[in-house]
Parts: sequence; C-alpha cells; structure tokens
Amino acid sequence: MLRVAIASIRPVIRLGLQARGVLFSFRAMIALLLATQIWSVPSEVRANPTARPATPVADLAACPATAFTSDSPPGASLASFTSTWYTNSDHSLWAGLPSPYDGKWYAGVGQKILWIRHGQLGIRIAPLGGAGLEVRGDVPPGYEGVNYQPSGIRIPTSGCWRIVGRAGGDMLDYAARAYPKSYRPSDVNLETLSALACGSSATVLVSVQNTRSLNGDFWIQVTKILRSWSARVHPGEAIDVLQDQLPPVFRGVTLEVPLDRGQHYVLFLQRRKGNLWRIIGHTGRVVDGRVVEAHFVQGARFWQWSGEGLPNVERSLTRITSHCRRRGANQ
Repeated sequence: MLRVAIASIRPVIRLGLQARGVLFSFRAMIALLLATQIWSVPSEVRANPTARPATPVADLAACPATAFTSDSPPGASLASFTSTWYTNSDHSLWAGLPSPYDGKWYAGVGQKILWIRHGQLGIRIAPLGGAGLEVRGDVPPGYEGVNYQPSGIRIPTSGCWRIVGRAGGDMLDYAARAYPKSYRPSDVNLETLSALACGSSATVLVSVQNTRSLNGDFWIQVTKILRSWSARVHPGEAIDVLQDQLPPVFRGVTLEVPLDRGQHYVLFLQRRKGNLWRIIGHTGRVVDGRVVEAHFVQGARFWQWSGEGLPNVERSLTRITSHCRRRGANQ
C-alpha cells in the first residue's frame, strides 16, 4: 500500500483585512463593500420572456469574448482593486471583475462588478447576436458623490452575452463568455483540517495522467485515484479536476497552482456536475512518499501547512474521515 507522509497540519488563522498597525486600505474598503452589500440582481424582462437554453460548453469557444484591457484605470487605489478591467475607447468608463471570479463569468451566479464612471449608471445584459431574455444589472443608490459604483450582474444561462453600461453619455459595450454555474471556483472557507476533510466531497491521493485546455480559460486535469478516504470514489477510478488557466491571486499569493502532469497530489475535492471536480483547501505535491510543497487554494485562504513534522497522511486522514462519518451518522 502506498504510504505518503505529509506535513503536520495546524490551521493558522490570519487576519484578513487589517495588518499590524495598518487600517483598512481603500481597496480593502471597496472589497468589503462588495462582499457585504446585499444584492437583489433583478431579472427585469425587456424582450422575449422565455430564456434561451444554455449553450453547450464546447460551443463557447466560438464566442467573441472581449479581452480585458492591459491599461489601468485612473487612481492607484481603484486600479489595484483587480487586474481584470474592461474599458471603452476613450477610457471614460471602466468595469472591473474582482475576486473570486477574476476574469470569468458564470451563469446563474450574482457577480459583483466595480465601475468607474461619471454620471448615473445603467446596465443591460442580452444574448449576443440573438433575441431572448434581456435583463438589467442592479445598481444600488448612494454613490452619487464618488466616481466609482458597485453593481450586481446575474447572467441567466451559459452562453455568449452582451453587457452594455451607460453613464453620463459614455458607453462600454463588451461580450462575455458565461460558463455553467458548476464550473465556478469553490467558495468554501474552512479553517481546520477536520472541517476541510468533513466538508469536502472526497479526499484523495491522485496521479495526474493528462491535461486538456478548455477554451483557453480552464485546464481539465485527468487524474487517476491512487488512494481515497471517501466512499464516493475508489482507487483506480479516473476523475476530471477543473482548474483556472489564470488562477486568482490574493495579496500576492496564487490561490490555486495548476497541477503538473505525472505528479502525485493529496487533494480535497468538491464534486460538481457529472464527473467534474474542483479543489478546496490545498494542493499537496507528493515526491518519494513525502509532501514537499503545499499551496494556498481558493476557499481556504487563511490557513496553511505548518511545515513541522511529517506524520503519515493515511493514518491522519483515516482517523479524521472516520470521525466525519460517525458524526454524520449521528446527525
């Protein structure tokens, strides 16, 4: 039986919004505003009230999605809010798509967009190149005296969509490729190893067999299970792990490092539609029976491997997952 040693796992909670002696930055203030604002994201029908069916993922490659600009909006604080901005030809109107979805759109998910504008903002969303459901973005009041405007956008179905923002005579018109909701990154934020193991759909040791590109946006990592601590999957089975080709970065830390073909990893997984899985927690790369490195992954930003000691991974996870099953049976 393959036995793998892993670094001792002691969760470390980090203060997320206030460093030593430093108050909230402007960026942190806007991030907090976006995170805590209550969005209704109304679906106000303007055309045919029957929503078109979802577009197959394979067909999304043909969508002429607008590329993000390489320019930055005025003002260092606003510019640092995200690296994924749209802008019009004269740079008079900007829209930024922040974490956790940096640069990607997902159908059926209320996504928060920060606009830099002058004047009252209005947003319309409609299928690109065809009739169908047209909706308005949600623009909450209270930002009349500043040049930025939070908003909420919910694209109804996967496919190719046109998003138009207007403010004070300026217009920003762009096309977006919206993936199924099941493709989105994990939003699980677990602070302990026990919570992570109990909260995941499967905890596994895998070998990466192959890597495929999906529309230049995702990697599909074809993996073979070598060891499983879950009744849902078994050794010898193949599962597809979805990863972003350009993974989000939080405070200079890459949240999900792409897996390498031919390498072994200990993974905590969240099951999505079909045989598709996304990683939560951490990736732990295994070499010669030892975890030699581990990385932050979105959904577990504020804790990491302690790096002290190398207890046996099988023993630790067997004990923890057995406890999870007993606890679940008693609930």
